[in-house]
Amino acid sequence: TKGSIIDVAFSLNKENYNEFKKNVDDLRKIEVVLNKVHDHQAPIREHDYKNIKIYSKYLVGESIGGDYFDVEKVNRRLYLFLVSFNSYVSSVNFMKGVELVKRGDESSFKRVCEYIEKHHDGIKSVIFIEVDTRKLVAKYYKRGDLYFSINDLKGGVGSFDLKLGDVINMGSFGFYHLTKGYESIASDNYRDEDKIKDMYNDYFSYLNAKKNGRFLSDDSTLVSLVVSKSAIKEV
Repeated sequence: TKGSIIDVAFSLNKENYNEFKKNVDDLRKIEVVLNKVHDHQAPIREHDYKNIKIYSKYLVGESIGGDYFDVEKVNRRLYLFLVSFNSYVSSVNFMKGVELVKRGDESSFKRVCEYIEKHHDGIKSVIFIEVDTRKLVAKYYKRGDLYFSINDLKGGVGSFDLKLGDVINMGSFGFYHLTKGYESIASDNYRDEDKIKDMYNDYFSYLNAKKNGRFLSDDSTLVSLVVSKSAIKEV
């Protein structure tokens, strides 16, 4: 801060102070560039698995806690988490706890759901999905305010079948609230994998315009689960 710079300046001679001030100015310029890169040039993350591809992108917010996104394949099951937290402590404890119960066997989904039920106090919203990548069958646990493009899926535990070429979009707590009223317009225009990047550019241009200063009010994460059009489904 400016006050800190002035305090330090009193303990330095003029030559050192000028050098110090130049370094601070350079750091501020670097910070501006990094913010622009993060906001406009950060690539969409892609994860490739058998029959499934996952896309994701994130913008930072001012709220405490933030978003947590993770996708991992264990044996033939794909686990996807998108969680928004009220505190950093809650997020750290959640990540540690989930790793202890996620093993890739028949009972993993049930154990993870039970863990979330017991430790949901610090959670604003959560979508947890387990996908059998061969049979293209998905189980889910859904809680709190979040965006999910399959509108008829209720909160709690459920399941749904995946079809070839499906594009399923999920947005975190912040994404849901900041794009409310806009998400249906964007998602209706992008139902094909070939238009995924256009959809992300659309959403995140809209989110960047809603910033108050350098940050959004809340972390905002968008995740897309895409089923390959050439996927081979086991019966």
